[in-house]
Amino acid sequence: NIFKLLNLKINLYILPEKDFCKVKRFISLRFQSKNRVLNKFSEKAVDKILHNLIEKISLRFDKKLIKKVLKKVAY
Repeated sequence: NIFKLLNLKINLYILPEKDFCKVKRFISLRFQSKNRVLNKFSEKAVDKILHNLIEKISLRFDKKLIKKVLKKVAY
């Protein structure tokens, strides 16, 4: 729950293969239609804001995940 305006949900699936693992992640970002802050913007503007926000979140999440995996592999 981000500032009680948006709901962020991240599902992460780690699938082991022979010599490596595949990672699938799904990120969803939702807001309530009765949200007074986002209702002041047009639907197109809200979609663009949410799209940009989810891109930033996914990049940050991926960097942190890779950093943690590399740290574990190094030990």
